[in-house]
Amino acid sequence: MVIYELMDFSSWQVEEIPVSGANRKLWLVNNQKRGLFKYQRDAYSDYWVESLASDIFFLAGMVCMKADMGIYHGALGCLCYDFTLEHGTFFEMDDELALFPNRKKGCYDLTMLRKVVSPTTFNEIQHMLMIDYLIGNFDRHTRNFGILANGVLAPVYDNGSSLSYRLKPEDIPALYSNKKRFYANAYVNPISRCLKSDGKTVYTNLDLMKVLHATDHRTFKENLDMCCMISEESLSSVMHNFSGVVDNDLLGYIKYVVTHRLNTLKEMT
Repeated sequence: MVIYELMDFSSWQVEEIPVSGANRKLWLVNNQKRGLFKYQRDAYSDYWVESLASDIFFLAGMVCMKADMGIYHGALGCLCYDFTLEHGTFFEMDDELALFPNRKKGCYDLTMLRKVVSPTTFNEIQHMLMIDYLIGNFDRHTRNFGILANGVLAPVYDNGSSLSYRLKPEDIPALYSNKKRFYANAYVNPISRCLKSDGKTVYTNLDLMKVLHATDHRTFKENLDMCCMISEESLSSVMHNFSGVVDNDLLGYIKYVVTHRLNTLKEMT
């Protein structure tokens, strides 16, 4: 069986760059490469999520930060590669929205985004949000996406709050057998309360998809066509490489729920 081969970053050098957030992480450099190594937090940590999520973003035709699971001096974690070395300077969306003085930091309204980015970039953001819905990312706020100096959407990064990573394998059978529990797990989990549409809070990713579908059906359909490149076969191929690292029952459930969410979008059009 082919399994994911953990990389060893122990020979990389630490670069003293300040990092934010409560979780342990540090910058590592090696020749022309640099990345943020995020340590595993616990048994149900997100250290593998960044890597699998990036693979799914690529399947859907979206440029995403590259991430590799690995070890640094015996500690498990994930190295998130610095895309600015290839793509140049980028600006967090939180900075771009600074012209709205009454906005709560980290929060945004879709109408705000329309005012600060080009129509093409706004469509790219909608594509990102659709993939967030598919992988169940519940924490997309304005400090974890941004634009490059040329105005296009930066490679998507910081996808650790997704893919049901805290779901315990022993709880999975009940999700298959109980429709209400499955629906609650797949669709009702609240997303960051930082997202609004026309001043009204959007509470779930499914609600957000309904908003995007209602306001711009054409763009919604175009993005959905891109997301349809995510098939059960392509998901199986990607997830096969994670066997031995991620519980196989959890991988099976992730494939099931991503496919289910995708079919829900198809039913909207």
